[in-house]
Amino acid sequence: MYNSTDSFNESWQNETNEYNSSYYDEQNENSVNETFVNDINMSSSELDLNNQTNNLTNSTLDNITIEGLLDEVNYTDFNIVNISPTLVAVGDNLFTIEIENTGSTTIENLIPLVSGYGFSSYKTIPIKELLPSERDLAYVFAQLNYESEVILTVTINDKTEYFTINVLSESQAVNESIIIDENEQLNITNRLYLLEDDYKTMQESIKKMEKDYFVNDIDLKDLKDYISRSKLQLLSGNLEQANISLVLAEEEFLDLNNKLVSAKKKSIFDTIKDNILLISTLAGAMITLYTFYEFVKRKQKGLYKKIKEFKVDPNTKIEVLKRFKKDSKEEKQDTNNNKE
Repeated sequence: MYNSTDSFNESWQNETNEYNSSYYDEQNENSVNETFVNDINMSSSELDLNNQTNNLTNSTLDNITIEGLLDEVNYTDFNIVNISPTLVAVGDNLFTIEIENTGSTTIENLIPLVSGYGFSSYKTIPIKELLPSERDLAYVFAQLNYESEVILTVTINDKTEYFTINVLSESQAVNESIIIDENEQLNITNRLYLLEDDYKTMQESIKKMEKDYFVNDIDLKDLKDYISRSKLQLLSGNLEQANISLVLAEEEFLDLNNKLVSAKKKSIFDTIKDNILLISTLAGAMITLYTFYEFVKRKQKGLYKKIKEFKVDPNTKIEVLKRFKKDSKEEKQDTNNNKE
């Protein structure tokens, strides 16, 4: 009786211990599984948040268009640099106003309006076209009536600058050696104005003729340099050097004009060859763009595949939990076998 009771108690105690051990193991397993699932859900949430952030970034980048960037890059601005001369005599004078294009677009028809005490302008030669980063001169013919220090107001479009000049009497001007040959100054100015028009006309003619004529060897760089040099020398009051540079510019223009008039017309064969060359160049560019497009496309697919593989779905969670439970049970069985 005593032995039977002890045996029963011992058996009951073993079953209780086994039940408690199984219960706590299951609780621990559930706790571990819950922690693991929470970690997976947290990683999935972080991934979704990253995807949302990337989508927002891509959406923002898509809104930045090329046109918008170009609008920011292309702007119009210029500076009224100076006016010359600043020491003149009473009477008729020619003033040059230097203007610099500080923007990124070509500016047309820059017409200076000049006013001041005793200052009466009667003729203005504007700048017809000013390319970005270039400087050019506008001309104002005016009569000054009084001997004094005069503040001139120079306005072009929406910009205004102020310059101070000193007006002397004729006798003072002679003593200061500032009287120059006004007729020569006017002559150089008019010739420069006409030559600039011819220069721009020649530019347009070359562009129109380059399709049907051999005009690629006609270079206008020297002509442009001579014109610019003559302007600067005129600005400094050096009429002799200004005239020399202008003569060189006029001779250069005549030589270029002769080349343009005698330019050889392209034959049908030359035209076909040029077209083939153009087509080949375009084809090469298209092939390059297509190759680059395919390369980017493959890169995007690879990146998408990696992101897709990284995403955790419910099926993956279940599979991980099953494997985790299976491994826990196997480990438990191994422990019991070792005890036995």
